[in-house]
Amino acid sequence: MNGPPEAALDDIRRRLDELHHEAQRASALGRATLSALAVLSAQTRQAVEEGLRQEADALRRQVADPMQHDLFEAFCELQALATPEGRLARDLEQALIDRAAGLDAASVALPGRKAG
Repeated sequence: MNGPPEAALDDIRRRLDELHHEAQRASALGRATLSALAVLSAQTRQAVEEGLRQEADALRRQVADPMQHDLFEAFCELQALATPEGRLARDLEQALIDRAAGLDAASVALPGRKAG
């Protein structure tokens, strides 16, 4: 069997893994950016929704793609942010994040173990 040596295949696998992780990071950054923009105002939320809708339509016209599902999920998350419950959940999440950021390891008293 004449194929690439195993070392070359390992290098290709490593590069594909790196590319996959980079795509995941870029996707996460994009979702975070869209979520942040969506809560600025109703107008920016509508613009984000329209942009996601256009991208989903373009993908739908091309070929079925896992990215289409991701865009649909992002759109649903943005729709949820528009509800009073979604805004409350986002505010609560941000309050918890802010509170956790203000804590340091020394100020957190962990309960001791009981001898058994």
